[in-house]
Amino acid sequence: MELRELNYNNWVTIVLAVCLLLLVIAKWIYKNEFQHLLSAAISDRYIKVSRNENPYHGLRIITVSVYTIGLALWITKLSYLEERSLLDFKTFTLILTGLTIFILAKRYLSMMIASLLKFDEILELIEYHRNTYRAVLGILLLIVNF
Repeated sequence: MELRELNYNNWVTIVLAVCLLLLVIAKWIYKNEFQHLLSAAISDRYIKVSRNENPYHGLRIITVSVYTIGLALWITKLSYLEERSLLDFKTFTLILTGLTIFILAKRYLSMMIASLLKFDEILELIEYHRNTYRAVLGILLLIVNF
């Protein structure tokens, strides 16, 4: 009788459940906007309609957070499959922290350059497009991670 080695990764299940819970809360609070956001994957109607909204809208913050967590989990799984690191929570948090710092540093560096060269409005539009597509990609990454 062979014994199978079971590899329990409860933290992956908890991270995926938290991401799913964040999306459920976002859909519950922002019903119409969430459906329009999902349509941004196939058309640019959402971007045209909601262009003048607050850039720090709660839906965008939640979905970009799900994107960051999903991307960090995907990178962690990819590095585990290539046997470069262990599939543990410590590696995941290191990748998540590095990815968050990278995204925020890139954002604030571009804001500094835009304010120095006086093209703030153009940068806000570009960041709005980026965050919209990051939000859609975050939902797709969640599906891939499942």
